[in-house]
Amino acid sequence: MQDIVSLRRDFHKIAETGWLEIQTTIKVIGHLLDLGFEVKYGKEVHTERIGVPKQAVYDAYLNTISLPQVSFDISEIIQGYTGCVGVFDTGKPGPTVAIRSDIDAVGLRESDSINHLANIEGFRSTNDFAMHACGHDGHMAITLKTCQRIVDEKDKLKGKYVVVFQPAEEGVRGGLSMSKLDIIGEVDYLLGGHIGMGMETGTIGVGTDNFLGTKKFDISLKGRAAHAGMAPDQGRSAILGAAALTLGLHSLSQYRATSRINVGQISGGTGRNVVAPNAELLLEIRADDNEILEDLDSRVRIMSKSTAQAYELEEEIVLAGAAEMFSTRHPEFVKETTDYLRAKGYKVFEKPSLNASEDISFYLNRVEKNAGRVMHFLFGSNLKAAHHNESFDFDESILPIAVNLYMDMIYKFNNH
Repeated sequence: MQDIVSLRRDFHKIAETGWLEIQTTIKVIGHLLDLGFEVKYGKEVHTERIGVPKQAVYDAYLNTISLPQVSFDISEIIQGYTGCVGVFDTGKPGPTVAIRSDIDAVGLRESDSINHLANIEGFRSTNDFAMHACGHDGHMAITLKTCQRIVDEKDKLKGKYVVVFQPAEEGVRGGLSMSKLDIIGEVDYLLGGHIGMGMETGTIGVGTDNFLGTKKFDISLKGRAAHAGMAPDQGRSAILGAAALTLGLHSLSQYRATSRINVGQISGGTGRNVVAPNAELLLEIRADDNEILEDLDSRVRIMSKSTAQAYELEEEIVLAGAAEMFSTRHPEFVKETTDYLRAKGYKVFEKPSLNASEDISFYLNRVEKNAGRVMHFLFGSNLKAAHHNESFDFDESILPIAVNLYMDMIYKFNNH
C-alpha cells in the first residue's frame, strides 16, 4: 500500500497535459527498464497524432522544467512524442495480454486549500497549468505495480505482456495514434480501467458499456476587415458566418439513435468598429453508433464549407480529437468475468454505463475485431470532489485492489 501510494503521488506532483507529458513519460520508461521490460517510445509508437499543441507551447514548458539525466535518448519525447509501450516476454508459449493506462492530466490549477490532501501531504502539482483531476496518476501506479507483479511472478506465468502508457486521453487525442500499432493487433486479451466514476470504494464495475463515439473539431473562418460604420459592405464578417454556422450545426443531431453536437466556444474579431476578419469555433459531436458518428462528421464538414461560401469566407476544419463508440460484441465474456471475480471475493457491478467518451475504445474495438477479448473496469473509489474539479482526490485504498484484480485476470487468461 505504501509503495503504490508513493508512486501515485510522485506522478501527481508532475502533472502534465496532453502531448506535454515529458517528465511523466521519462519516469514511466525508467520504471519499466528497471523491471526488465523492453520499451518502445518516441516516434515509433505513434501513427497519427491529433490535437498537438503549437511549438511555442513546448518551448515555454521546457524552459520551466529540469530534465533528468537518463541512460536513454529523450530527444523525441521532448518534441511531444510522449507515452511508451513496454513488453515483457516470459519465453513460454501463451496469450498476449495488454494493459492500457492513460498518463495525462487535466488543464486545471490544483486547489491551494489547506484541507486538500495534496497540500496536507505535500504532493500538490508543481505545474499550475495541470492537475491530475481524473485519476490518471492512479492508473499509472496500478499498471506499473502490475508490471512489478508480472516480473516477480514470471515463473508462474506464460505468454507475453504489453503495457501501453498513452498520452492525451483528455480531449481524446492520443488513442487514435497508439491503437494502430502492430503490437495491438497481436493482443489476445486487453485490460483497462478508470478510477472513481461514481462508484464507492471497493466496488468493481465489470465490462463498462455505452462508450459514446466522438469527434472534436476546430473550425477557422477568415473574412475581410473593413470600417463597420463607413464601409461595412467592403468587409466580410467571419463572426456573422460563425454565428450562422453555430445555429446550423445545432440542427444536425436528428437521428434515430443518440447523437449530440455542441459548439462550446466561439472567438474572433479585432474591435467593435471593425467588420470581423476572423473567427474560430470549437465543437464536438457524439453518437452511440459509429455509422451515425461518421454521417454526422460528413454533415458538419459540408455545413462548415457551405456556410463559409455563403458568407464569402475562407474555411479550415481540423480534427482535434476522436474516440469510437464501443459496446462489447461478447456479453458472455462479461458475465463469465463477473462470476469469476465474484467468486474471488470482489464486490462487482456488471456492465456499468459510461455514457461518455474515452479513447480506449479504439483498442477495445480493434482487439475484438481481431477475435480477442477485452475487459474495461471501473475501480470504485470515494471522491473528495468530482472529476475535473480543482479539489479532486480519490480513496487510495482502491490502488492495491486494482492491482490484485489485474493479476487475477492475468491468471485467468493463463489458465484458459
